[in-house]
Amino acid sequence: MKILYVQPAEAFGGAERQGVLHIRHLPDHGIDVVPVVGPGRAIVAALAEAGVAHHVFFPDLPSATHKKMSIGGNLRYLGEWTRAVWRSAAALADVAAAHAPDLIVASRTVGWAVAAPAAGRLGIPWVARAGTPPATRLAPLGFLGLQRAWPPPAALIVNCEAVRRAHAPWFHCPTVIVRNAVDTRAFDPATPASPPAGVPAGARVVGVAARPAPEKGLDFFLDVVARVVRRVPDAAFVWAGAFGWLPHFEAAARRAGLARALRFVGHVEDVAGFYAACDVVALPSRREGSPNALLEAMAMARPVVATAVGGIPEIVRSGAEGLLVPPDDAGGFADALTTLLTQPVLRRRMGAAGRRRAVADHSIPAVVADLAGALRSVAPATAAARGAA
Repeated sequence: MKILYVQPAEAFGGAERQGVLHIRHLPDHGIDVVPVVGPGRAIVAALAEAGVAHHVFFPDLPSATHKKMSIGGNLRYLGEWTRAVWRSAAALADVAAAHAPDLIVASRTVGWAVAAPAAGRLGIPWVARAGTPPATRLAPLGFLGLQRAWPPPAALIVNCEAVRRAHAPWFHCPTVIVRNAVDTRAFDPATPASPPAGVPAGARVVGVAARPAPEKGLDFFLDVVARVVRRVPDAAFVWAGAFGWLPHFEAAARRAGLARALRFVGHVEDVAGFYAACDVVALPSRREGSPNALLEAMAMARPVVATAVGGIPEIVRSGAEGLLVPPDDAGGFADALTTLLTQPVLRRRMGAAGRRRAVADHSIPAVVADLAGALRSVAPATAAARGAA
């Protein structure tokens, strides 16, 4: 069985990390994978590091909005995005014609928009992979339009029940839950700490590993930081992640007088070392699926504080592996962080529980075996029909 795996990646975050894991390990289950990635190159380095020798790079895959824009700017962006989709779909059809895959797997909405017309032109099935709920209330209308213009996906693969509930009503296909995986050997509690530059020695460190984007709750997190540093003066907050919105949030932190308390360190190569340097890992998102950052922190035996949104309560049990609070509850979030920062025994207990759960429920072999089974359930009947045509 052969698949094209379309993983749009302008930066490198959780969705891209899952894509690399799938691409690297699906061949262990007899599935030949041709990765199609772009427009950013961080994922190329990640594929090489994972031992993936070949890929197809699309520099023209559409990019997400990087900053606040005017109405005119948004209209120009939409026009550029649409043109990029059509160019990429035509290029993907050429790649598919050359490789003759049984299936196209597409991650992210951008991937769906590119894969659906390419698959439709060639008469091969495609599978949509979703990792988060829709970004806006209007997004489902786009899903319906996509399925009216082109064949619907043969299956929708999601990473948690919350994402299934959000997407399944809008897709005319079976839905399969395949949990996110975490490399528990790479994310090992024995990993040496790699403290970010500028963090004072002896500080109690709260780390966040996420794109600095609006849905990650950074604006409300500024209030959390201000509350915690008043109670725990040696607390240091470090946000790891690169995205176009970063200058906006750096400026917001300066205006709030929090430039020294909250450091933005951009893309971090040694992610495990970053977690090892943290006492607590936080995620203040307003919209999530099954976040890799929390799974990685749990694998590193770090307790977490997060908002109870999306699939987070499916992987973190409040009071066991960490503490969960309602979204936008700055007071509750600050209280939870203060509790963990001031109680080292509780931190160790919750961290150990997180490690156990990551190993038991999110191992790479089990997750990729589930994914391979889901893909095989879609491809054989279609492949047979193609052979008989």
